[in-house]
Amino acid sequence: MKPLDVEETLSGRRILFIGATGFVGKVALSLLLDRYPRTGKIFVLTRAGAGSSSEERFFGKIVSSPAFDPLRARFGADLSTFLHDRCVPVPGDVGKPNLGFSAEMLTSLGHLDLVVNCAGLVTFNPTLENGLRINALGARHAIELARRTGAALVHVSTCFVAGERDGEIREDEPVAGYFPRRAELPETEFSVEAELRDGQRIIDAEKARADDSAQLSVFRTRAARRLRNEGRNPYDPAVFKIAVARERKVWLAERLTTLGMERARHWGWTNTYTYTKSLGEQLCAEADASRDARVRTCIVRPAIVESALRFPFPGWNEGFTTTAPLAYLNIKGHRSFPAGDGVRLDVIPVDYVASGLVMAMAATIAGENERVYQLGSSDVRPLFLRHAVELLGKHKRRYFLGRSRRPLDQLRARLPPLPVSKRRFVRTSAPMWKKAATRVSSLLSAARLPIPLLQGLATSTGEALSVVASDAAQTEALFEMFMPFIHDRRYVFRCDHVRALHARITPADQRALPWAPEAIDWERYWLDIHLVGLEKWVFPSLEEEFGSKPHRRLTTAPCALYARAYELSRRASR
Repeated sequence: MKPLDVEETLSGRRILFIGATGFVGKVALSLLLDRYPRTGKIFVLTRAGAGSSSEERFFGKIVSSPAFDPLRARFGADLSTFLHDRCVPVPGDVGKPNLGFSAEMLTSLGHLDLVVNCAGLVTFNPTLENGLRINALGARHAIELARRTGAALVHVSTCFVAGERDGEIREDEPVAGYFPRRAELPETEFSVEAELRDGQRIIDAEKARADDSAQLSVFRTRAARRLRNEGRNPYDPAVFKIAVARERKVWLAERLTTLGMERARHWGWTNTYTYTKSLGEQLCAEADASRDARVRTCIVRPAIVESALRFPFPGWNEGFTTTAPLAYLNIKGHRSFPAGDGVRLDVIPVDYVASGLVMAMAATIAGENERVYQLGSSDVRPLFLRHAVELLGKHKRRYFLGRSRRPLDQLRARLPPLPVSKRRFVRTSAPMWKKAATRVSSLLSAARLPIPLLQGLATSTGEALSVVASDAAQTEALFEMFMPFIHDRRYVFRCDHVRALHARITPADQRALPWAPEAIDWERYWLDIHLVGLEKWVFPSLEEEFGSKPHRRLTTAPCALYARAYELSRRASR
């Protein structure tokens, strides 16, 4: 193919951008505006907030992000003028038909060259209803909008739609009709339309069950018990009605979360997230293959998106990314990290993802795109999980030795994390601590000692162990959620298409849109960029979320015991 001039292709184009509030979306939109300011009009779908319009939310919440710092440095006082000239915030909702746009809004949009769908529910185990609404039907709504406006579509998915597989995952594999267990179930036909119908039937059935009179009586009993435990009046009709509604909502969310995971695992996906993202991909593939109403589509699949290598600046990160809770657990004292032999942690910096996305946008507008672009590092620069755990140990030592001379911190610095098998994790780490602490706590709670002082000590110790059990249970659940990616599966995501595309663009575009995962120095990136970025941008929010709530602390049993021992040593020394 002839060279692709990204700047010339994007100049003057009318683009609808969905998902600018997310981590990838912010960086991609900022990179697009910074590197290609001649891009025409960018309509940014921004859902209005409570008491704020979409415009107020875009300029007050999104543009104020550090992701837009390069634009502030570039335009200075003229940034507001530039953004108002290039960007038009539009109210909408990806979970609604036609993205929730009114007829007047659709008319004002007119012809579009491209719809970019960066939106997605990235929680691994959402309810089946939410996962289908955002990740699957959201893709359908973006397709409908593209069809109505004459646009092509770039849809952001994830490499992990591959599901429970090992080995090389190539970009030219079929998308429509795919499910990971096809080799085990060779006579089974998989249909995205059938899945959407079956999923809605499951949702409707559970909602009907939640309104069954017998089930409602269970909700009333639970609501009354909860109100009494909280010291509130269960006989106040208004209070009781709200409490019953809450119990119904919690029960229904738990049921639909469980059923979503069961459905996903039946077909071979690791979780509801990857299952519903694959359904979204399949809708895109079918729209591209349609004879009557074809929409040109392109699917962009990032692997594990983490801290920026360079843009907007080294270390920028936000939110609950994949490695953030694992790194946080390491700092909090957890030591056993399940790490399968040969497992590659396919991390890709967010600015490389933004570069790949912008390249795919230009190729799609030009009509020269591949169906799928995977954006990862495992095929050319693998980061093996065991090496990543070693780097966490180096970071932990640096973290504590550089901050404090307290005995406990000195001890923590010298207790590095260990890569272990799943069996050893279950026998010696969080699952074991949860089981032991729960059992002892139950025994102490049931104890009836004749001496009041001993009875008080037993009660307080039992309560402390209950907290330890709760901490260990949360840790166990977290590792169980990540187990397919850090222990069980040995993915190698081929990224041939994006390498070929990068080789095609002009030298100026190659400088503007770097793509070189093969050149990443993992030790430098991990220790000096990524983990430093997590410390600054992510750990404080995790600390706020878990540290201030004793019953939700994201720690582990050994860590809790270390802290308790240190506190007792301090008291003894006074």
